[in-house]
Amino acid sequence: MIITITIGAYNNCRGKGPVSPSGTIGGSGTGLRFGDPASSIYYRWLALRWTGSNLSSTYKIRVQVRPQDTWGSGDTGYVNPADGSAGWYEITSNSGRVPLSSSFANTKTLEIRLELIGGNDTPILHDITLEAGASDTIVLDTTPPSDITGLSGYSDNTKATSLTSGNWYSHTNPYFEWNPATDPDPSSGFAGYKYYFGQDPGGTPTTITTATSYNQTDNLTTEGTYYFKVVAYDNAGNESQVPAQFQYDFDITIYDDEDDSWVEGISGGALSFDGEDDYGAIDGLYYNIAGQIKALTVSAWVKLPPDDPNRGNWSIVDFDRSEYFSCIAGIPKTSYHGHGDYVGFHTTDQREKTHYMWSDAKIADGNWHHIVWVFDSTEQHDKKIYIDGKLDASTNGHGGNNLGYGDDVRYGFVGDGSEAYNFNGSRNEIYFKGTIDEVRIYHRALDKKEIEKLYSLYLQ
Repeated sequence: MIITITIGAYNNCRGKGPVSPSGTIGGSGTGLRFGDPASSIYYRWLALRWTGSNLSSTYKIRVQVRPQDTWGSGDTGYVNPADGSAGWYEITSNSGRVPLSSSFANTKTLEIRLELIGGNDTPILHDITLEAGASDTIVLDTTPPSDITGLSGYSDNTKATSLTSGNWYSHTNPYFEWNPATDPDPSSGFAGYKYYFGQDPGGTPTTITTATSYNQTDNLTTEGTYYFKVVAYDNAGNESQVPAQFQYDFDITIYDDEDDSWVEGISGGALSFDGEDDYGAIDGLYYNIAGQIKALTVSAWVKLPPDDPNRGNWSIVDFDRSEYFSCIAGIPKTSYHGHGDYVGFHTTDQREKTHYMWSDAKIADGNWHHIVWVFDSTEQHDKKIYIDGKLDASTNGHGGNNLGYGDDVRYGFVGDGSEAYNFNGSRNEIYFKGTIDEVRIYHRALDKKEIEKLYSLYLQ
């Protein structure tokens, strides 16, 4: 698309500047010419100003203009400067200004003819000034490049393992690539791509690249859902309309030195804990700041033996209940550990206030149960326990305060309590008995629909 825009300031056209008049001001039939047909410059003709003497409604001078790209000939093409009609504009005062018709917005030349009315050369024009803005012709590109197609994910840049969007993986350096985009309107030129990779579902692609791939070179350490989004853009700033998106769900890595602890799970293998010495150490995640946790979701599938008096007893995921949080299954109600049938959620906030919470439902029935512990400091009921996709219990535990006393660094464990200042460090040695699968940690509060979707994902 071609459009014309005004880019210059007003020019006074009186024989100086980029627009020069030719001719003389005088009696009947006098003409003036402004502009240059041989130039590449177009003008927006804005207004006529004049000064004179002995001008009146009886003794006056009338004016017509001819806006074109070449010099005209004869009397054809002249119009009233004020409205573009076929008539004349009459100058009846000794000074004044008339805005020119907007139809004179983009021509190379403007010719003016003047005729004396009233006789005897009594009226005199001392000066005519033409106000004009220099114009240029530019290309306006308003067409975005095509949407990205063929976005694929891999375990790393060797592309050894192909990934599926929305599935969970433990690869710390995921790699993404896509097909080259096309630009239907090449006027401004194709520029490249903008991408986003992070845990904000509303994140906007802003990082620029010319490549058709992205490799996460720094090892991922924070578990949860990541979003890769990419758009194409051109030199006019147009972006493809719909970002291509890949959801990469990054699972925690646990330490376990007992190969025989792996059993059949809700999805693939699961970890069986014997209640004697089994545990898992969480790598790459720790807390060390007061009030560090504004929102949190921990999710796991848990199965407790129904008739075993030593079932449960302690944590599913623990970062020290008296420092940060502990998510527990198989304990008595009103106790923070011991053998029982209930789910617990014990947390400490930045004021060093520890709050204890239990489920209403029992889960020690020998079946798999999906348990989700949710904390959100912005909610009135800031602590919630979901069992099998349904809200089981909620309470106001911390009154708007974030979790984390922050007195000590804490690394986490699965199946035991934490006192650890480093990975696989000190523990409580109070061991969980049961089976655990698909442990996930999010540093945001999953909503009801997300939890329902997460639960139903493993029932398909």
